[in-house]
Amino acid sequence: MSEPSSLPNRRDLLAASTASAAAGWLNVLPVGAAKAAEGDAIRPFRVNIPEEELVDLRGRIAATRWPDRETVNDQSQGIRLAKLQESVRFWETDYDWRKAETKLNALPQFTTTIDDVDIHFIHVRWRHVSAMPLIITHGWPASVLEQIKLIGPLTEPTAHGGKAKDAFEVVIPSMPGTVPADVSKALQVGDPPPSGLSAEERRAYEQLEKAVKQVTYARLTGTRPQTLYGIADSPVDLAAWLLDHNDGDGQPAAAVYSALNRTTSATGEVTRDEILDNITLYWLTNTSVSAPRLYWENKLSYFDAKGVSIPVAMSVIPGEQYQAPRSSTERAYPKLIYYNRAEKGGHFAAWEQPTIFAQELRAAFRSLRGARGRGRIPSPPPPSAPLEFHRCVGSVSSPLHRRGE
Repeated sequence: MSEPSSLPNRRDLLAASTASAAAGWLNVLPVGAAKAAEGDAIRPFRVNIPEEELVDLRGRIAATRWPDRETVNDQSQGIRLAKLQESVRFWETDYDWRKAETKLNALPQFTTTIDDVDIHFIHVRWRHVSAMPLIITHGWPASVLEQIKLIGPLTEPTAHGGKAKDAFEVVIPSMPGTVPADVSKALQVGDPPPSGLSAEERRAYEQLEKAVKQVTYARLTGTRPQTLYGIADSPVDLAAWLLDHNDGDGQPAAAVYSALNRTTSATGEVTRDEILDNITLYWLTNTSVSAPRLYWENKLSYFDAKGVSIPVAMSVIPGEQYQAPRSSTERAYPKLIYYNRAEKGGHFAAWEQPTIFAQELRAAFRSLRGARGRGRIPSPPPPSAPLEFHRCVGSVSSPLHRRGE
């Protein structure tokens, strides 16, 4: 067992990030003002939400002015009134944010300043000398709460069905897919699929075609993110926005919506309290507008092949919006070191199936452990060593900052 005695500095953290696995893009969101006087220091952090803010939250929920119910018997007009009322009624009267706060404060948390922005992150050090440094980023509308289920299986694999040699040292920051160019172009302009696609590629095209028609939230946040004032002012509006992805009973909201009916889970599936933890975190940090601004800042085509030249591992999740064929994945990532179709899971894979997701991460980087050598995060990797891990599909963003002591 090894316990380094000092914290890594900012330079060490950034060096390690180039050798990290990223379940998404490594972009930092401008969600907070910097504490310039403290420079590049890494500061211990604890979440400490004043009770009056929780009282204000419950009061705002109680004061909600509800609209008429939908005129259809499905989700084609959005999240259904009765279901949302049922969920927020529990949020107002029985939900306990302090449980989530305790869960976060049980983990080593820190903040640092990068490019004049305060960044919050969790850093769990290894319990095995062979641990590989790993940075895991989350997407929108998730948060670090989505990824903390992975900490135990990754840092203590022997207690979760793994081997000591598969251990990781994990950093989870609160921070801001693989399709050939001809397919991406056809999707964007509404053309028929390119000729010569295999059956697997044609199926992926059809999945993408459906997904492109559903991303209304991305179109709005990609063009007018600052107009979403309502989700910063009304917790019920925020809840509806984070629960509805214009996909009916499909992905990515399917697992989230079904979790509203699940109070406990013996297998780690998402529960109602975990959904409300995430929504509440966005509310208490007031990042509901700033976090999705990345859609406006991103100028790249959403599904274009990236031509990434570093080693990449890909896990294809069966309940995701689409399943990337190996053929197009290999064209997008010439140094593909791992490709596997996971047993189950959806858009929020780490949240929905943490055990399976942890197994995928272990398998993805197993072949590189000997080649990369051993060592703690502060040891900068050689230039040839960067790694990436993608779950299909990846995304970006989110909250915790300036809410602690």
